[in-house]
Amino acid sequence: MSGINEDLVDERVPRTWFWTVEEVCKWVKDEAGFPQYVDCFEKNNIDGRKLVHMTSANLPKIGVYDWKDVKELARGIRMLLTVHVEDWFRSISLAPRESLGNSLL
Repeated sequence: MSGINEDLVDERVPRTWFWTVEEVCKWVKDEAGFPQYVDCFEKNNIDGRKLVHMTSANLPKIGVYDWKDVKELARGIRMLLTVHVEDWFRSISLAPRESLGNSLL
């Protein structure tokens, strides 16, 4: 982790929040499997604080236009944040599992 004092880290804050642009690009290339988009993340200075706000709505704004890739990258980002999106076929009579997941696609 980029020189962060471990004593000051709150466990409620995702580790990705502290990633540098280089660490985000490494994740995009190696973990997410999209080396073709490293340039998009670099040019837009997407560090960890920006990455946690990336959704399928704003990925095209930085140059990710292929819808299949947008969905996969958005899913990968949600997985980093351990956010689960609601199952749209789940009964509406059940309470939502997590409200944050409803705002991220």
